[in-house]
Amino acid sequence: MRGHFTALLASVATFATAQAYRPFPTSDAGWVEHHEYMVITLGNCGAYWVNADHTYRFTGDSVIGGVTWNKLSLYYEETGTVMPPIPPGCPDFMWTYTGSGPGGTVLIRQDTAARKVYTLQFWFGEQVLYDFNMGLGPYPATWLSSYLYPEVEVVAIDSVELGDGWRKRWTLALMDSTGTLLDSAYAHIIDGVGSTLGVLTDLYQQNERSDSLVCHSQGGLTIYPDALTTCDLSASMPAITASTAPHITVYPNPSDGLFTVRLGEKNGPLLLRAFTLTGALVHEGRSTDGTLRLDAPPGCYLLHVLDLDGRWLGAQRLTKF
Repeated sequence: MRGHFTALLASVATFATAQAYRPFPTSDAGWVEHHEYMVITLGNCGAYWVNADHTYRFTGDSVIGGVTWNKLSLYYEETGTVMPPIPPGCPDFMWTYTGSGPGGTVLIRQDTAARKVYTLQFWFGEQVLYDFNMGLGPYPATWLSSYLYPEVEVVAIDSVELGDGWRKRWTLALMDSTGTLLDSAYAHIIDGVGSTLGVLTDLYQQNERSDSLVCHSQGGLTIYPDALTTCDLSASMPAITASTAPHITVYPNPSDGLFTVRLGEKNGPLLLRAFTLTGALVHEGRSTDGTLRLDAPPGCYLLHVLDLDGRWLGAQRLTKF
């Protein structure tokens, strides 16, 4: 019986290996994702649950140091739901929240020969985003697997039929520091598509969040999950251009944590929320004069700017050194 099982595994591995490599797209492609996560508000004022629809698509190129990087831009629509009861003394603005608009741009490039995709981070430089050369065992060090524990393991390699044919697929599981399985087959990496959690979603999954890739299209054809699924990028994401982007200025940026936020000629009052690139809230509060003191570790953050009624005004990327 063991011999038959070994032969079956060998045939599956051969089939998966035989799939032609599908390069990662660099234009005319997009990802639609759904995310749900809990945000802990500051000052022990409880938490709210966020439902978010994210759309990523390419919006052009940028040449840096002679290297061409593709610009992958986010448009998001989010609603925050109160998780009662509201502790005494907590302001109402921390409990109702809706927002939509451009959410920033990430630079990526791919090395087709090496079968790797890279991202350029201001503070950390060039980082591997995807490595499509993976084998069984520990997941390779990438921008999406930056946490030490739990450890991400590749537990299976096979192929999956998508909207344009068969593509290689890696099945991921979570292990703790002792090698004990925590969550088997919780996500997949698909050749030329990326993660089924989301194209830029961290592979470390906490209990208080849920992430899923809804669909992925290239050249107007839905690749994931299948060709019959409608993946309309234009319906949820207007063109991100200089003329439609909110006129928000943040300076100095980078800084040591003290920023000034200006909306046109106005400094405040504003409601400011700062998040890590994986969605964790690190700052929330009113600013009467546009001053933001970001008490967080050095790194890159996404700043959401709202008026005092919670209406979306825009977003800017922050870097603290």
